[in-house]
Amino acid sequence: MLLKRGPAGGPPQPGGPARWARLWGGFGRWRRARPFWGGGLVLLAGVELIAVPWATSSLPVVVRAGSAGATYLLGLVLALLGVLLWAQPAHRVFYGLVATLLALASFVYSNLGGFGLGLLLGLVGGALGTAWRPVAASPEPPPARRVLAVVPVLLAVPIAPSGAGPATVREPVVLTAARMTLTGARFDGVTRLRTGSGSRDMLRFTVDHAVLDAPRQTGGGVASRAARLTLGPHVVVYMRTLYGRPAGLAPVQLSADHPTLVTLALRTLPTLPRITLTHVVVGEPIVRAGTARLVAPDVSAHP
Repeated sequence: MLLKRGPAGGPPQPGGPARWARLWGGFGRWRRARPFWGGGLVLLAGVELIAVPWATSSLPVVVRAGSAGATYLLGLVLALLGVLLWAQPAHRVFYGLVATLLALASFVYSNLGGFGLGLLLGLVGGALGTAWRPVAASPEPPPARRVLAVVPVLLAVPIAPSGAGPATVREPVVLTAARMTLTGARFDGVTRLRTGSGSRDMLRFTVDHAVLDAPRQTGGGVASRAARLTLGPHVVVYMRTLYGRPAGLAPVQLSADHPTLVTLALRTLPTLPRITLTHVVVGEPIVRAGTARLVAPDVSAHP
């Protein structure tokens, strides 16, 4: 994390990309807790309808039914409904239905629904707001089956006791794999994790299932490998760095110490149904998963 000097020579203050990553992560949590896109589209529909009278005043021919006052009223109410969808997501069904009805009314009272654009934004936004559901937290596996280990768990798989926290790493390890396929993957951002070497910033991913082809782990003077490693369900992965080629194309590199625009952009993406990385290199991985299955492990390998 980058530091900048405080006022009057005071202690360094957090800043730089790490600070923006935390701010962006907070915005992502706020966005996922409400019908963000539905409310945004309804708000845009209201703004567009309010702007219709100014636009039509400069046109030679206008199709209009109703008055400018009705247009302003519809636009203001739609904009208010968009804000209410953000502020009170518990009443999203009512607000979404009202927004849909007002968008239909704008076809008659506001120049064919603001040239059709306000009508379309209101209908889509109202439907999204009504259909939105809160994201349910993934159920944790029973404590007896919870596995905490350093990927790829080729030497041993310790079973964590009930209530245990994330595993700790005393010596840095590096994991490589020819291919890594993730199902239901989501990037949760940069988080502070306590490890055997102290508290450190880590990249956090949540995955339904993970399959690694030809994984190889090195660290502490020992190397181990296997033909395949399968993790799941309910996998949580912490790592310091990640390098890979999505679908074998342009490489992507992430670091917990130096967040980039790519890191911030990944934070805004929804859960990805399926993604494959090749030429994978993971720095200091820590994994929590329901089960870990190995195919043809080789524990006699040396670096």
